[in-house]
Amino acid sequence: MRYFYMFIFILFLASCKKDKNANSVVNDNFSVSITSATIVNIGEFSLNATLNISTTSEAVEYGFIISDSATPMINNGTVQAVGKSGSGLAYSWKLSNQDANKLQYFRAYAKTTNAIVYSSILSSTPNTPYQILSAEDTMSNVFKGGALSSVLYTNIKNVPDNAVISLFFDSFEVPIIGKQLATPPNFDPKIGWIYNYAYPEQLPPGSYTLSLKINQTQIVYKTKVVLLEGKWRKTGEMPSTNPLANSLASGFVYNDFVYGYRMVTEQGPPLFTTFTAYNYKTNQSTVLKGFNAIELPVGAVTIQQGNLIHYIGGQYRTSSGDNCVNSHYIFNTATNQWSKGPDFPGHVRRNAANMLYNNKIYYGLGYDIPDYVHYTHGTTAYNDLWAYDLSTQTWQQLADFPQQGGRYMNAIFSINSKLYVVAGTTASGSSFVPTKETWCYDANADSWNKKTDFPGVAQINFTNFQLNNYGYVGLGESSTYDSYVGRIFSSYFYKYDPIYDKWQRVCNLPYAGPVLTMGVTNQSGLMIASYDSPDRVMGIYTFTP
Repeated sequence: MRYFYMFIFILFLASCKKDKNANSVVNDNFSVSITSATIVNIGEFSLNATLNISTTSEAVEYGFIISDSATPMINNGTVQAVGKSGSGLAYSWKLSNQDANKLQYFRAYAKTTNAIVYSSILSSTPNTPYQILSAEDTMSNVFKGGALSSVLYTNIKNVPDNAVISLFFDSFEVPIIGKQLATPPNFDPKIGWIYNYAYPEQLPPGSYTLSLKINQTQIVYKTKVVLLEGKWRKTGEMPSTNPLANSLASGFVYNDFVYGYRMVTEQGPPLFTTFTAYNYKTNQSTVLKGFNAIELPVGAVTIQQGNLIHYIGGQYRTSSGDNCVNSHYIFNTATNQWSKGPDFPGHVRRNAANMLYNNKIYYGLGYDIPDYVHYTHGTTAYNDLWAYDLSTQTWQQLADFPQQGGRYMNAIFSINSKLYVVAGTTASGSSFVPTKETWCYDANADSWNKKTDFPGVAQINFTNFQLNNYGYVGLGESSTYDSYVGRIFSSYFYKYDPIYDKWQRVCNLPYAGPVLTMGVTNQSGLMIASYDSPDRVMGIYTFTP
């Protein structure tokens, strides 16, 4: 009998436990729905959901699940519990410091001890991916009197006020020095925040990945950014008290001085000029004695031999007309005196190719330009080359340039025994045709050889010099006028490596326009903008590799 009552008691206990489970399942009746996942700012989302409860035996926990999985569950995502409740309600959560360009999935959940329910699924994908819309694909180390800086444009319009914003070239962080939110109608509606950043001077030239990081969101620019070799600096401006005194003709650079003829007045006859030495470091000008006070030499070759400067050829502007000459004058920078040298025996010309090598001046090509005043004859380009022996003071004709059409308004530079003639135009019948060709004359072999073509867009009127056994050619303009904008100028610059016969783009000049004078001083290239420049300022710029 004792065992019978014990068996009845065990059945009673078992029936009580079964009833409790049955009641829990029946009474826990609830659901949850996610209503929105709204982008508040970049990397910030506002998640909103609704909890509905019919019956429950205990408070229901509710919240959100954030996951990389397309099917977020408690066991495969980040669970963000928001609270517990015994009755239905609407709830929300602000999710911050997320990678806005990373695809994530959001889901609301609700659970008790014995049950869990999920909502439908939303994703974090923005309508338009966050992007750097534009930045400088090639960057030049230039200084024009202000900070070295550049700018990038994004389509990001919502950025938290307290956001941590960083800019990187690969892993190197670059300071952001300014920002603004673009607003129509001044900007395209697609543009959002604009950031100004410092030029990364500590980095060597090369290709870098540009990325912008806003909190946890990393935005990578679509192309590599190239830091170009070399540095341009604006070091001053030529004085210009009289607009007519801004024509520094056939100038040359010697130490810290820029020498050249300057027009005083066009009223005449006669036409008066001065020969001026200007110290571009101290801004002091000195008027010197010229070899002729009533002629303005343009396009004369200036070749430095120690403290002597040889002026050969050029076109002389006078009150009676403009004519090319073959005269040879020598200026002594130590005594500021002029002397006469043996005239060039070939055709009169201006802008001849030239170099100094092994105590000889090499001089040739160039062109005879029409008389601008009277238009008496057409332009003629030459292909002959000569050498002037400084010891014997005699001229000797050498191997002609291989093309009969010669060269017109080309670039030149010399490296050791070799003279390079770059681009320009060549005569073809009665017209001149642009060319990208590079030719090299070897004085030791008295021969010409063709080299790699010049890669720039400009065709004539270049700035050129040689530094550290490299040739530098840049700026220039198109050989034809555009009917709308007129002269088309370039600001690109290139370096030529004679060993590998290779052109390489280097730092742009912060200027595009006509050039007055160029030269080399203190291991730097020097260029002076013409008064013809767009801003009417004769800026002085120096280039260091």
